[in-house]
Amino acid sequence: MADKTLVDTELVREYAGIDDGAYDTLLESIVDGVASRVEGIMGRTIRATNYSEVHQSVGYDAIVLHNGPIIAVPSTEISAAEPTEGTTVLTSSDYRIEGQSLVRLSSGLRVGWAVGDVTVTYRAGWEYEDIPADLQLEIAKQASWEWLQSRPGNNRLGLAGKDTPSGDSATYVDLVDGLLPSLRTLIDSPRYQSVL
Repeated sequence: MADKTLVDTELVREYAGIDDGAYDTLLESIVDGVASRVEGIMGRTIRATNYSEVHQSVGYDAIVLHNGPIIAVPSTEISAAEPTEGTTVLTSSDYRIEGQSLVRLSSGLRVGWAVGDVTVTYRAGWEYEDIPADLQLEIAKQASWEWLQSRPGNNRLGLAGKDTPSGDSATYVDLVDGLLPSLRTLIDSPRYQSVL
């Protein structure tokens, strides 16, 4: 659903200790901002998106696509190196998906892609209901932390806590590129990084 944020606002409310929906519009904007920064760092989108890529095949049996996880490949075209050979449109029995790779098949066996341009149109990412729970939780934590930095959320401006009960000294969150360390560690993992 294109109109939903990546994380249910109710989860962010619960994590931030907000009792009602009075600030839902602000929370949705915060989640969208966090998601945009996360996608920029990962070099890929989180939500399922349609892509079209042209790869220069040198004859290997697999082509690594730029985005994942791959959901579907509705169209693959091969433009042969020799212009007189034209363009061939492949069916799904001519390849299989392995991770972020498209493996060329002939009679069910791996074979090399023809040398030349291979245009792949595909859908990759996660549909809203399939976005991984660990990623949703970390985005909710980041959004609730950013909420707490806002004026309506207490205007804490980076405050992590007090060192003493009397509040004599304060500790501040050590962010990595503006993100909480747990979120940054998660999105730096191979599972969430773009191949390229």
